[in-house]
Amino acid sequence: MPRAGQHPPQASAPSAGGPPRSVLVTGAGLLAVAVPAGLLVAWALRRCERVVVRGRSMEPGLLPGDRLLVWKGWGSRLAVRPGDIVAARDPLQAGRRVVKRVASVGADGVVVLGDNAEASTDSRDYGPLAPSELVGRAVYRYYPPERAGRLRRMGQ
Repeated sequence: MPRAGQHPPQASAPSAGGPPRSVLVTGAGLLAVAVPAGLLVAWALRRCERVVVRGRSMEPGLLPGDRLLVWKGWGSRLAVRPGDIVAARDPLQAGRRVVKRVASVGADGVVVLGDNAEASTDSRDYGPLAPSELVGRAVYRYYPPERAGRLRRMGQ
């Protein structure tokens, strides 16, 4: 209630023919950010593959049923280092993927081992993998939700 001699506040009149200028500027700014962000996400997802962990070879860090995003790298280049978790083409069963940890990278190839040696078939059985056999580096566990999060190189 206005005091004596004061007038109630007046609402500013909307501009004729459309929403206020601030709404237009905000909408255009949002669009300028949302479209490139959406394109970036779509592009990044094309560089990823989803992999489901099967078996106990990576326990206790990865459990059967864990679902991972695997980064396929840039073109044919995939930089991996010891401690990285990778997905690779199974050299013993065509069409299947294996999830293992990189033990070493050398001239002979990439040596991959399971964290649970007793339950793992890995480079101890089939030797080093050619770099072309690597599908990508596991970067994120998205399922189950209570264990979701970034996958770090061992020792980080």
